[in-house]
Amino acid sequence: MDNRRANPQRWRIGAWLALGDGVLLAGGAALCALPLLAWALLPGAAALAGVALTLPALVSGVIMLRTPFSAAPDTREEGLPLRRDDAPGLFEALDGIRDAMAAPPLDAIYLDGEFNAAIRQHRRLGGKTRNVLWLGLPLLDMLSPSACRAILAHEYAHIAQHHGRYASRVYFARLQWQEVARRLDRRRRLSSAPLRLFVAWYVPRFLAVSLD
Repeated sequence: MDNRRANPQRWRIGAWLALGDGVLLAGGAALCALPLLAWALLPGAAALAGVALTLPALVSGVIMLRTPFSAAPDTREEGLPLRRDDAPGLFEALDGIRDAMAAPPLDAIYLDGEFNAAIRQHRRLGGKTRNVLWLGLPLLDMLSPSACRAILAHEYAHIAQHHGRYASRVYFARLQWQEVARRLDRRRRLSSAPLRLFVAWYVPRFLAVSLD
């Protein structure tokens, strides 16, 4: 893709990213404000009735406001947590890769039974992120030390600063929105109906736009 096409595409993806977060934040704030508006604008007993009727909207608003800062999928970081004393050679290799790539530190490392390795980055309030690495024991068992370092470098590249903050943001936004869609599909509640409607419309379009 040449620069003439890359820049418009980047702006297009950025607009979709902003749309997703913007709808969640603005819509969530509006829904949360409904009980307050009912209390402020309606007289007497009507105000109490209005607050009672709009409480479901408050719940929906809170759900929408929390979604952009969802810290983790429902799995809640399953696996055996690894400390430096457990695997000093692994941590030494990770330190070397991190320094070479100018990447941020990992907040947690887990060993699990999957034939896979993955780093996930979750946004938090205040612009902070949580970086978590999962390493599958079956995968490590079949790799040589050099192959293991190559896998670790590949995963670290997703959050490395010189790999591109923009590319990382898009990559992890895709993971987050897919997780939101799966979670809402499993938990069909009335309070999440506004968010579910938006996600059903937004996620397929955002994934298609950001596929490149």
